[in-house]
Amino acid sequence: MKATKLPMPAGMRIEQARAAGLEDETLFQALKNKDLSLLNAAGKELDWEYLFSYTEQHEEQIKSAIFYGYQFKFLTINGLRNLLETRFALIEEKDFKLTNTGVTILEMSVEDAKELEHVLDGHWLVSRQVSGSFANLKVSLLK
Repeated sequence: MKATKLPMPAGMRIEQARAAGLEDETLFQALKNKDLSLLNAAGKELDWEYLFSYTEQHEEQIKSAIFYGYQFKFLTINGLRNLLETRFALIEEKDFKLTNTGVTILEMSVEDAKELEHVLDGHWLVSRQVSGSFANLKVSLLK
C-alpha cells in the first residue's frame, strides 16, 4: 500500500493529538465530527480549523494516515525539530542537535529511527549507525 502523503500542518496536528494521548479511533472521530472537547487535550491554544477543513475535504486520506501511517509531502527543518520533540519526545541540545543542513540525533531506538525514516519524504537523507537496539542518526536535507 502506498503511503499517504500529508501536508506538514496536518501531520503535525495528528502528532500533537497523539502526544496528548488520543487513540487513533478517538482522534479520527474528533476530526470527522469537529469535536474540540476531545482535541483540547492536545492544547487549547491550538487551531484545529485547518485540520477540520482538510479532513472534510480528504476524509479517506486522513483516515488512512491516522490508522496506517503517512509521510510528509515536505518538512522544513523547523518542522523536523517539532516532529522530533512531539512524536519522539526528544529534547533539543540533549537528544539532538540542529545543524546547517539538518539534525544529528545522538541516540534513538532502532524502531523509532525506522518510523522517522518512514514519515520523512524524499527531501531528507537519513543515515544511521546502529549499536544494539539504539541508533545514532544524521538527517540531512537533500539538495
